[in-house]
Amino acid sequence: MYAALVDGTVIAFPVVTGVDEINNDVLESAYPNPASNLFNIVLKPNTVAEAFNITDVTGKVLITQPVLNNSNTLSVDVSSLAAGTYLINIFANGEMAVQRFSVVK
Repeated sequence: MYAALVDGTVIAFPVVTGVDEINNDVLESAYPNPASNLFNIVLKPNTVAEAFNITDVTGKVLITQPVLNNSNTLSVDVSSLAAGTYLINIFANGEMAVQRFSVVK
């Protein structure tokens, strides 16, 4: 586990050491891909997301944010990211789901 401090809240994240630990059973869909301003993640029913982070392809964490509502749709502002390929890691139901997406300008 590792933790990040976001707006005064400590968020704990599991450390993933291999692809076999990634679980996409919590994701219904993700759109638009590629994105330029907002990237939307739709979670499967009965999925409770706690937090997410966005990493570049080298694994550098660029955005970390808690999920503060119980909506099944997360809208993420990606307008500050440079054009390229990224991973969004969603921590939900005690598991981590990963979705690759691209940003275009």
